[in-house]
Amino acid sequence: MTVYNQDSIKTISFGKAIRTKLGMYLSADLDEALVLGLRELIYNATDEYEQGFGNHIGITIITDPENHIITIRDNARGIPVGLREDGTNSLIAAFTIPHSGAKHDSEVYAGAVGINGIGAKVVCHTSEWMNVEVYNEGLNHSIVFEETDEGAVATVPLTSKPYDVKKYGTGTYISYSPSKQIYGNRTINIEKVRDTLRELSYFTKGMKFTLQIDEKPEEVFLSKNGLADALDAKERVHKHALYFNSELAGVKVELALQWCKHDAFLHPYANNLYVPDGGAFMTGFKTSLTKAFNSVVGKDFSGDIIRKYLDGYVSVKVAVPQFSNQAKTSLANPEARTATSTAATEAFKQFANNYPLDIEKIVELMDKEQRAEVAAQRARDAVAAVMQGQRKAKMITNLPVKLADANGSGYKEIFLVEGDSAAGTLKMVRDHETQAVLPLRGKVLNTFDKELADILNNQEIKDMLTAFGCGVADMTNVKNMRYNKVIIATDRDPDGHHISLLLMAFFLAHLRPIVEAGLVYRAITPLHKVVKSKKVTYLYSDEEFDEWVKKNGAPDEKERFKGLGAHGKEEVQDFLVNDKTRRLEQMSTSDMEETLRLFNAMMGSNLELRKILIRTGGQYE
Repeated sequence: MTVYNQDSIKTISFGKAIRTKLGMYLSADLDEALVLGLRELIYNATDEYEQGFGNHIGITIITDPENHIITIRDNARGIPVGLREDGTNSLIAAFTIPHSGAKHDSEVYAGAVGINGIGAKVVCHTSEWMNVEVYNEGLNHSIVFEETDEGAVATVPLTSKPYDVKKYGTGTYISYSPSKQIYGNRTINIEKVRDTLRELSYFTKGMKFTLQIDEKPEEVFLSKNGLADALDAKERVHKHALYFNSELAGVKVELALQWCKHDAFLHPYANNLYVPDGGAFMTGFKTSLTKAFNSVVGKDFSGDIIRKYLDGYVSVKVAVPQFSNQAKTSLANPEARTATSTAATEAFKQFANNYPLDIEKIVELMDKEQRAEVAAQRARDAVAAVMQGQRKAKMITNLPVKLADANGSGYKEIFLVEGDSAAGTLKMVRDHETQAVLPLRGKVLNTFDKELADILNNQEIKDMLTAFGCGVADMTNVKNMRYNKVIIATDRDPDGHHISLLLMAFFLAHLRPIVEAGLVYRAITPLHKVVKSKKVTYLYSDEEFDEWVKKNGAPDEKERFKGLGAHGKEEVQDFLVNDKTRRLEQMSTSDMEETLRLFNAMMGSNLELRKILIRTGGQYE
């Protein structure tokens, strides 16, 4: 019998907690965690720049898996070194003790990203070794940490010696090797590091970032115009960019926006950090922009139409950011909402006053989009919604708001993707005449053993049925189908596979005629990208990767794709848009009844039957 008493309540060290539960602090995806760890150290240096100290951050990376070393150096003030009131040296505390850092004091730091005092500690406790050198107040301080099962410990005592300040200046120098016990032979994703530095250069105008990989020439990332440099002028329908910055009640707001020729999406940032979920400040921005736009142009466009082709950046900087978690995906500060709301109104009014011809171009784009949306709401796009216990059909006449439809009248196909982020690049590079994109939110409802009346209450299901226009269940009419192909394009991770399975179950259970007509496909996108002697190869499975390594040896660079959002425009073009280069797998079955039986077992409510199928590889005992 298991003993459960007071001794069952265990306490583990902070270092061990980080090493065994890395997903809580950075990411359970180890490739992503390597990049996020370096990002935390870089943000510490950019926070110094925001306070007016330092103007250069240098990154050096040795990519050899057996001797993987990452170095980051800056010319800021240098981390303070000395004994605190509690007797602990501040440098040791900064790298090993949780929630230790100057950013807890808003008078010392304002507008910092790493306010939790965790980032540098996570990197230190998950490194095989870390060497830290600090140059300040005429002294060169040096300390070495090494890993143990309980976390990092200082194995070379802190030493301090005089140095020539005029010759070497001040700053911090951190060099470390990620722990093989935690990361194995993984090396940091160089492209992701480049993306981070390029992105940060836009938000820290005038700061120089350099990156050196092995013995290759040094790369420089430097922005002279800030966020305005991040916009691609060739993409917009008007002449001038909308650029605006302001400060309200201690909140700095910077906007760089443009209306594009193609579907686009906004990039929200808080204290130089990309926050994909946005937060209250994005809600304030969107609401005020819609009101200001319609007030100035005398129209009544919906917010979705106004933002459909709006590309650019919404950046806020607050003194003490309140992030949703250590991953920092959303900002909760209410004062940021007020600031972006005010900025959006003032920015658009100034832009309209300065560039009336640009406003005409934008309104022309909005009018065209609104006319297309009205036309698309005709009966041709309706779907029959069958009420429980009735044969009566209720017509749904509105196309989904999130649907980026194909404009042509001939051949068409529709991509079903996971969320707005995955849909963003695809919307930009698709063929607007023949290809539509419908982003779905989260996990799709498991519809296999549910009543039709129940599933029609689900918004994602209604969006698909409305877009397809072919009816549902025994009222499905393939002739009314608005698309010649339905392409499921989900991420290559467990969640993506699950969503793909749920969609296939929906088609089998409630839209069987379109499956039997051969209209449903699944996109097979690469899982790996490898570079050898500058030649890029994409591999579609772990088995292909292993075979490639056996044949070619270790790659010079490698990347494992987590999802569609990891691909660039050209890659999305090749893997999804171009019919000559993409891989599609048709959903078909030679025995529909047997397929339905297996799906019923896998997706149904009979848990014991699921266990039998798992144990027997899909066969009944």
